[in-house]
Amino acid sequence: MYVHMKRVVAIVLAASLALTAAVAGVWGAAAAESETLTSTLLDEDYSLKHVVNGNNLFLGVIGTDSRGRKYYCVQTSRIADFRITGSSPITGADAARLAWLLDRYSDSRDARIHAALALLAHDHHDEDPAEWRVDRQALMQRYPDVEGRARSLWDESESLAPMTVAVRNEYDDASRLGRVVVSVKNVNGGEIAGVPYRLSMDGEAAFDAGGSSLTDVSGRSDGHRWVARGRGGVSVSVVVETRRLDRVLSAQNLVRVGGAASISAATRFEVRRDFVPTIATVVPRRVMDIGAEAVDMVTADVADGEGAWKPGLRLDARGWFFDGLSADAADEEIRPDAGGDAAAFLERLADRGLRPSAYATASFTAPGQTVEAHALTSPDGGEVYRTARPGIGTWVWAFSRESLSREAREYVLKDVVSPFMDQAETVSVRSTVQVESVVTEHTALQGAELGDTITVAGFPDDHGDFSGDASLGLRADNPHATVSVWWAGDGENHANDERYRPEGDDVPQEDANHRLVGTWTYAARNGVIRVGGGAPDADGRAVTITARDPGWYVFVWSFTGDDRVAPASSSYGDAWERVRVWPAPESPDISEPIGIVTSVEPDLVYVGEFFHDRATVTGDVPDGATVEFTAYEAVDDGAEPGRSGKLLDAAAAPIRCEDDNGGCAAVSPQVRSSREGLVYWRAAVVSKDGDVLASHDLGAPGEVVTVRRKTENPVLAKTGSSISAVAAVVVVMGFLGVAVLVMVIRTRQR
Repeated sequence: MYVHMKRVVAIVLAASLALTAAVAGVWGAAAAESETLTSTLLDEDYSLKHVVNGNNLFLGVIGTDSRGRKYYCVQTSRIADFRITGSSPITGADAARLAWLLDRYSDSRDARIHAALALLAHDHHDEDPAEWRVDRQALMQRYPDVEGRARSLWDESESLAPMTVAVRNEYDDASRLGRVVVSVKNVNGGEIAGVPYRLSMDGEAAFDAGGSSLTDVSGRSDGHRWVARGRGGVSVSVVVETRRLDRVLSAQNLVRVGGAASISAATRFEVRRDFVPTIATVVPRRVMDIGAEAVDMVTADVADGEGAWKPGLRLDARGWFFDGLSADAADEEIRPDAGGDAAAFLERLADRGLRPSAYATASFTAPGQTVEAHALTSPDGGEVYRTARPGIGTWVWAFSRESLSREAREYVLKDVVSPFMDQAETVSVRSTVQVESVVTEHTALQGAELGDTITVAGFPDDHGDFSGDASLGLRADNPHATVSVWWAGDGENHANDERYRPEGDDVPQEDANHRLVGTWTYAARNGVIRVGGGAPDADGRAVTITARDPGWYVFVWSFTGDDRVAPASSSYGDAWERVRVWPAPESPDISEPIGIVTSVEPDLVYVGEFFHDRATVTGDVPDGATVEFTAYEAVDDGAEPGRSGKLLDAAAAPIRCEDDNGGCAAVSPQVRSSREGLVYWRAAVVSKDGDVLASHDLGAPGEVVTVRRKTENPVLAKTGSSISAVAAVVVVMGFLGVAVLVMVIRTRQR
């Protein structure tokens, strides 16, 4: 800058730089100011002096104002008068970098630094570029080191002057926890450390410390942690305070560090504190048998777009197991009401007669975990539940808020309940079939026609009609059972037949002493099956079975099972199912065969009263033989006998013979029934080897006890009336007697 000297007052001469397209700064409208600067031209700490053609040329700070701000020339062609009349901000990257440098070195007392800053001000903002180039050349010849210093300062601003700031959100735990990361950048986009900034947050989240704002410096942390307080949007803004560059109007225009400026950035993101868990189950086995444990594989997760599981948070799920359901129940899935709770859903099921048989719990601490849950007999624990009711079984599971911890309820805001009869958690609990049978004759001669009466119970009432359910993975019913007849004996010497007495449950392998006589097919349903004697099989063909060889003949009923009924078979060694066939010449004396006649005592009782059965045995009773008594639990009139449980099961009673005339008898133990109905008895004479020697059909005359329930207030119509009448007569006669007596007394008194 140029300065003319008049008297003792130094007048500064300065060049002015015209704005060109190369100048990065853009000047705005000037604001009025009025102040006279204090010259610093003679202060060797702030400027360098050079004389060109008799003119003094200064490079550095030309003056300061009342606030201590330093001023630099940017108009070489004009003479400074130190009076300022206004100012306006200069924008742009170059202006921001120069403002940062002027502010950074404001307190410096190194004249060469201020000269380098003045050089940068002229280079980037002089209003007369042509004139400045001439003066610049002269100055650089005089002070060649200043240009290097200026270049170094400009490089410094390129690296360290904050030009932009960025803020981004990073989720640490989906949308519940995260961190806000701030980066301050230079003109090239490189990150700068050590720049102070202010961070503010607004919305459904707060910083870890609990506040909504904080201050920090760039590069000191990897982010500022936040935690969601609810569900919704969050706005985060960051501000970095900077200084602007001002163009100052004067006779010779100047630049200075202006007022406060800032760079800022903002971001917005969604947060969610709560989440909606899901519960999915799959049964490990589609088909179960009575007595098996009810087990379910339960998996917890988070519904898509419904938040995130809080790390380490424990959720306890409750499960309810239902069994004994009909096949028709599997056709209808019952879903909980939207937003409904678990208790209300269970009440809905209960209103339809659907109540759980067992209970389970499962705990989870993270999404994707799978727990093997075992059903128990009580909601609070109890013993392991073993299926007791055949039919369809299914699970219902829930995250019920009433069962969650206080912490968990802060994150799970409503119950989550699985539907009833969900395909993935539905099973078939197979029925267990009970089979009882009695051969027509327990002993017979070679060539006789054999027969059997088989009573089957335990099949579902609709067995044979179920066509399967692919969605549940259940196959159609197996509609048929079979009856096989086996022969056992010594075909060469029938005296050895006793060696091959049928024993054990399983049928033997065929060999010289064991032969399959035949197999016939029958409907796999409840009821009574007649085998032999010309009775038809399932195909309608008459079945006749002839004892062609002496030995043992055994009837075996068998069902291979299906998805609703477990496999079942009568025992090969069941004495009730075998016939001993004798060769005609070797047959024992059967002119007086063993017989049995039974009679219950009494045949009418009330619930809870004792009763028993008595058997009279005739014929030649072998030593060690007993009478085995069986009594079945009471059933309704018209129900098929032999399909209920047993009050007494093959209880052996000794046979006592009182004389030589065949008068032998046996008495069963006492039993009583807890329910009303008909109690059916069966009795059989059984040898010490277990052979049935004589028996009778179930429900034979004299073998049924009627059990009734006493009423609390019995109505005695006829008898009651008669008693009342008699009582009335007695009362009336009593009154008459008293009256007569009074009359007699009075007569005597007269």
